[in-house]
Amino acid sequence: MNEQLYTQYQQQVMAYSQVVYYDQILMNGMYRDAIKKEPMIGIKVLLRDTNANSAPTPSERIRFINTGLFRVLDQSGCFLRESKNTVMNDGFWLVSFPVPRSQLSLQINQIINTMNAFGAYLGFTFTGLIELYISGRATQYELMSRISTINMPEKYQRQLVKPDSGSQFISYNLGCIIPINQFFSLIKTRWSIDPVSLQYDGLRDTIENVSLRLSSVFY
Repeated sequence: MNEQLYTQYQQQVMAYSQVVYYDQILMNGMYRDAIKKEPMIGIKVLLRDTNANSAPTPSERIRFINTGLFRVLDQSGCFLRESKNTVMNDGFWLVSFPVPRSQLSLQINQIINTMNAFGAYLGFTFTGLIELYISGRATQYELMSRISTINMPEKYQRQLVKPDSGSQFISYNLGCIIPINQFFSLIKTRWSIDPVSLQYDGLRDTIENVSLRLSSVFY
């Protein structure tokens, strides 16, 4: 595995507008052979910084977070990105690099362990908001006909955050379809669970079950 592909994004907090070259990660990383055989799943979990006001300015808080960031993220398969102020002004997205569907359960363990570390080290808490990015071999037109066949249980339908009607991509009730190239496409979805009553069990349950259903459209 080319560790530099991952560690370059783990050394410091990424700005919300900073570009991440997922194509390079997928084509040259540890799962480069898997992308032709099974869907890839990326995960984002929104965390709140309960100690955001402990520093005189936001930039000083970021500098403090950066001092120990790599120790938390090393070998986690994740990086940390600022959230837009319109989402949460004291929020950070814990972002998992895409993994094959067969590795999903192991990566969820990594995410939960990293969330625990951030909670202990920085006072980050889970907000309940999750984004899933499911990609695989299918054109956007194939996905347009297949996505309506997904049978999503009512339990998860209640957790679904409907896509913004102003999205530049093709939107459906379950999310947006985003073309990657001539042969591959991606489904982006957002979910909200109760962070108090469900916590990590709910996080795992939603990610696993929703991802398996969404990835079924990639044959």
